[in-house]
Amino acid sequence: MGHGKETPRQKMIGMMYLVLTAMLALNVSAEVLDAFGAVDEGLRKTTEIYSEKNLELYKDFDQQFAQNETKVGPWKNKADEVKQKCDELIEYIQELKIEIITANGQGDIKDGVVTEDRQINNDEIAGKDKTDASSHVLIGEMDGKAFELREKIEELREYLVGLVDKENEAIIHSLEINLNTDDPPKSDDGQKKTWEVKNFAHMPLAAVFPLLTKIQLDIRNSEAEVVQYLFSQISAGSIPFNKLEATVIPNTSYVLQGNPYKADVFIAAFDTTAAPIVYVGNYDSTLNAETGSYDFTMRGQYDSLDVVNGRGKFSRMGSGLGKQTWGGIIKLKDPDGNFITKTFKREYQVAKPNLVVSPTKMNVFYVGVENPVSVSIAGIPGDKISPSITNGVIRKQRDGEYIVLPKRPGNSLITVTADIEGTRK
Repeated sequence: MGHGKETPRQKMIGMMYLVLTAMLALNVSAEVLDAFGAVDEGLRKTTEIYSEKNLELYKDFDQQFAQNETKVGPWKNKADEVKQKCDELIEYIQELKIEIITANGQGDIKDGVVTEDRQINNDEIAGKDKTDASSHVLIGEMDGKAFELREKIEELREYLVGLVDKENEAIIHSLEINLNTDDPPKSDDGQKKTWEVKNFAHMPLAAVFPLLTKIQLDIRNSEAEVVQYLFSQISAGSIPFNKLEATVIPNTSYVLQGNPYKADVFIAAFDTTAAPIVYVGNYDSTLNAETGSYDFTMRGQYDSLDVVNGRGKFSRMGSGLGKQTWGGIIKLKDPDGNFITKTFKREYQVAKPNLVVSPTKMNVFYVGVENPVSVSIAGIPGDKISPSITNGVIRKQRDGEYIVLPKRPGNSLITVTADIEGTRK
C-alpha cells in the first residue's frame, strides 16, 4: 500500500504549482494567487486520503498483533514509532502555517482563516501576494523556522531509511526523493541558494502554503511505504505452505495389553509443491561460531528419500527383531534461498508374527455343537485375518472370534492367512 509512485492527481497538482510559481515572476493577476489556494486544497485532500490508508495499515498491524504478540510485537513497535514521528512533523508544519497566518495578523479563529481543527481556509487569507509574514517566520535573519524544518525533515528521512534493509533500494530511493532537502544547483550567473532560501525567501503567502502542504503529503507517502515494508517483514523468511493436515505422532508403535497408548495430535502445515531433501542415516553436528546454531552433515553411508507431494517416503524391511532406530536430516529452502535444516529420529519394534488359535470354552471340538474359537496374530488387525479349517466349517462372529462346526469325529486343521499391506500371507 506504499505510495512512492505519484498518482495522476499528484502529478497534475505538482505541475499546476510549478506553472503558478513561474507566473508569479510575471506579476500576474490575483486570480493566479487564488489558484494556489485550489492547489493547496487538492494537496490537503490527497494527504487526508493517504492518512486514511495508513490507518488501515495500522489496523492490520493490530489484528496480526492480537494473533501473535511475540512475532508481530517488534515490528508493530517500530510501526507505531514511525506513526508518532510522522504525526509530530506534520503537526509541526501545520503550526508553522498558523504562525505565518498569525504574523499576517489573522491568527484568531474569528478571523476565519484558521479553522477550529487547525486547518487553513485559503479563501479568507488577506494579502496573498505579501511576502513579509512568510519570510519573517521562515527565513528571518537566516535563522527562521525553515532551517529547523529542514533539520527535522532530514532527521525523519535518516530514521525511516534506517528501518529499511539496504537491499530494498526502491524504497530507500523513494524516501530520499520524497524527503529531499538538498540545496539546488548554482544558477547560470553562479549564485548559490540554500534549500530554505529557494523554497521560502520572498515567497508570497499564496505560494507558501501549498509547498508546506506538499511536504506534509510527502511525509504521509513516506510513512506508508515504510509501514508497509515493516508489515511485510512479519512473514519475511517464513516457509510458505499450501496444505494443512491433521497429524498423529504416537509415543510408541508397539503397545502391550493393559498399557496406555500415547500420541501427539496437531495440525501440520506443508507445501505439496516444495521438494525438501531428506537423508536417512547417521549425521554429525558442529557448532557454528558465527550463528551460534548447529550445522548438520551426513556421514558414512546414507539414503536419500524420494519426495512425493512434499513428503519423503521411507520404507525398510523388518529384518532384525526388537527395537529399531532410524533418523537423519531434512533440508528445505526458505524464501531467501538459504537451507533450513532439521534433524529427526524415530523408533519402531520388529516382532515375529505370533499366531494364537484358542478354543474359548472347551479344549476339544464337538460334532453338532457350536465351538467358539479365538484367532489372533500379534500386530495384525482382526479384520485382516482369514482362518480356514479341514473337516468342518469355521464361521466369523466378530473380529478375532469364530464358531467351528466339525463334520465328523477326527482331527481338524485350522490354517490362518492375513492381509499384510495388500499381500496375502
